[in-house]
Amino acid sequence: MKEKQTNWHQWQDWVAQAGKGLGLVLDDYKIGNLERFAEELLEAGERLNLTSVEDPLEIAENLMLDSMVPAKFIASGARVLDLGTGAGIPGIPMKIAFPELDLTLIDSRRKRISFVGYAIRRLGLENICARHVRAEDLAGEDQKFDVVVSRAVTSLAELMNLAAPLLKPGGVLMAMKGRGYETELEDAGLGKQVGEGGRVRLEKYRLPGLGIDRVVVMVKADL
Repeated sequence: MKEKQTNWHQWQDWVAQAGKGLGLVLDDYKIGNLERFAEELLEAGERLNLTSVEDPLEIAENLMLDSMVPAKFIASGARVLDLGTGAGIPGIPMKIAFPELDLTLIDSRRKRISFVGYAIRRLGLENICARHVRAEDLAGEDQKFDVVVSRAVTSLAELMNLAAPLLKPGGVLMAMKGRGYETELEDAGLGKQVGEGGRVRLEKYRLPGLGIDRVVVMVKADL
C-alpha cells in the first residue's frame, strides 16, 4: 500500500490490530513513537540508503512488528545486545514496545550507527545506547549480556561464535530467522538439541499482512 501521502491515522490503526494478532499490546504513546520512527526511516532511507523498504505498511510489519516479537520472551529489565543493528532493527522497536529493557545497539558501519543514535534522541528513548563497535571488540571490553539478539546479520553458526563471549552464563542468543532455519540449525550442530530438555527453543509466528513465516531461534549459552 504505497502512497504518495501516507494516511498515518490508518497506519496506526493497522499497527495496533496487527500487533494484537502477534500478542503485542501497543498503546497510543508507543504507536505514536513507532510512527515517528517510521517517518525517520523513510526519510533517511532515501538519503543514507539504510533500508530498501519504502512502503510504510511493510516498514510497520516487516521491520517493526517483526522486531518486537522476540522481546515477548525476554525478562523485564534484562540487559540486551542488538548485534548488527543496521538502521536500529530490531533494537529500537523492541525498546519502544518494551521500555523496561536495557538495550545496547552495535554496528560496524558508522553511517548507520549515527542514524540510530539520532533516532534514539529524536524519540526520547532512555536506557538505550548505540555504539560504533564490532562484536569482537566489544567482547574485549568484558561486556556481558542476558540476551544477544540479531536479525538478518549472518548464519546461526557464526552468530553463536560472535555471541558466546558476550553472554552471561545461562544467557540466550535470539536469532531471528525465516525459511531455511532448519539447515542453519544442522550446520550449527544444533539439530538434535531442539525442544524440551534441549539447548534450543523455537518460537514460530507469521507476519499477518505479508503472510511470511518467521521463527525466533533461542540458543542457551553454555554454563
